[in-house]
Amino acid sequence: MRLVIRQQALRSVVLAVTLAGTVGAAISFSPEIPTQEKALDLSSIPAASEYATEVPKGRGFFGSDSAVLGRSLARINNALGTSLQPDVRLARLAQWIYDRLGPEPSLPRQSELDLLTRHLGLPEPVPHLLITHAPDAPRLANVVSARLAKVFNLSEYTHIGGVADRVERGVLVVIALSRRHATMAPVPRSLPGPARLPLEGSLASGYSRPKLAHTLPGGETRIVDLGQGPAFAASADLAGTGRHRLEIVADGPRGPEVIVNFHVFVGVPVEVKPETAPEPRRTVKPDQAQSRLFELINQERVKAGLEALVFDPELSEAARGHSEDMRKEGYVGHLSPTSGSAEERLLRAGIVTDLAAENIAHGNDPDEIHKGLMDSPGHRNAILLPKTTHVGIGISSARKGNVVDYIVTELFIRRIPPLGPDAGLLVLTELAASRELDGLQPLKEEPALSELAAAAVRRYLDDPVLSQDDVMDGLRRQLEQSQAPRGAVTAAFIVAGSIKEGVARMEIDPKSWAAARRVGVGIAQGVRPGLVPNSIVLVLIFSD
Repeated sequence: MRLVIRQQALRSVVLAVTLAGTVGAAISFSPEIPTQEKALDLSSIPAASEYATEVPKGRGFFGSDSAVLGRSLARINNALGTSLQPDVRLARLAQWIYDRLGPEPSLPRQSELDLLTRHLGLPEPVPHLLITHAPDAPRLANVVSARLAKVFNLSEYTHIGGVADRVERGVLVVIALSRRHATMAPVPRSLPGPARLPLEGSLASGYSRPKLAHTLPGGETRIVDLGQGPAFAASADLAGTGRHRLEIVADGPRGPEVIVNFHVFVGVPVEVKPETAPEPRRTVKPDQAQSRLFELINQERVKAGLEALVFDPELSEAARGHSEDMRKEGYVGHLSPTSGSAEERLLRAGIVTDLAAENIAHGNDPDEIHKGLMDSPGHRNAILLPKTTHVGIGISSARKGNVVDYIVTELFIRRIPPLGPDAGLLVLTELAASRELDGLQPLKEEPALSELAAAAVRRYLDDPVLSQDDVMDGLRRQLEQSQAPRGAVTAAFIVAGSIKEGVARMEIDPKSWAAARRVGVGIAQGVRPGLVPNSIVLVLIFSD
């Protein structure tokens, strides 16, 4: 008798963070300034033909009191050790907002701000906006410096632009801040037709392990590892006509972070109309925002043909703890100075899974936060992970003026459901389907082989000292000594999260697979150190 042993195990990986970074505009402004809807008009801003990290020539501050903004910037950089640099594109963005404030000013939505950022050729995530007011010009520098010093996570911002102009009641200021943690060769905003797009650049100090996330016009997202960094080079295949969303994610001081995020339009006009959120901006309580985000997540999954996720209170509590920690410690990121990584937080909460992803976001409206996540290829990929089953959403909120500021953590995991009484039959069904694709006849179950396979599974689950090799060595000896049918025998050991996944991951020599006529099936579910709870252990014995 010839026996070949094949083993395939499901690694007990607690968390594979899919992406990171904050999305949405963190907007703060004076309580006395109400908001109202305005139409979007980009005619006053020159459209960039490409995305560029290099700062173009031009002033970083506009308005009658622009010099005061320059002095405030020097004061902040000196006092806080920051290195903010002026960028005329951010000044133009601030001017566009300022020109539309009027007596009842409004701030752009997430979708509008995203469009403005791309229109100006800024490749980084959307800027943070700050609107403030000084009672008179002499006090302007103190007011602006104080407001900048209180900006959430100010040390992570690299570029600034703004406008300061005198109004009837003093000086009104609009400032835009952005995070630019890479230098990159310019990238065109549009292409006449499908092409390969070269992406070359280098990450800033403190960032490494870049990945390219690319969402195609049809909605599929591809993620490609770009090496250890800091230099990166890739060639994105823009084969489809339409909008391609591209972003580079890298590991930073706070964990994985979105470094660049931009859209390239292939064979179609560049988008000039924003994709507005379906619901109007409104103030809602954290539990209402949580429910809305859960609803939006499942809408996206159903639209993509995926199973809806189950809301998980235990997971939501872990997510809420991280959101509260971010607010308390004054940062937005996956790596906490107090609770560590997402993997460590899940382990501390007693949550073990083989598949998990975490999204974090910061904004003022759940619909706009969700749209920002879906416009980010990495975040989108986390929401649409096919094999996740449960989601937890945790929110920390604080009122700032007449809006509510939300910090959101979304945790997606897979929980393995219990096996039914017909598990063995389902294995045979999956094997038959797999053989049909190969043009082979279904296998006949051999009771003697199934008895040996089942005993091997039980030994593995009942004795944590035994390794897979130990179990399969024992199975080999039993097969040699048993009265089981003689002939070429191949055995496969698999640990998986579902029967379908287990059969799909089965490794067996094609010749043995084609020659097999009989099969023994051993399947059980249990708990063992190093395994994800409810892991399915499957031993298959094939004989000709």
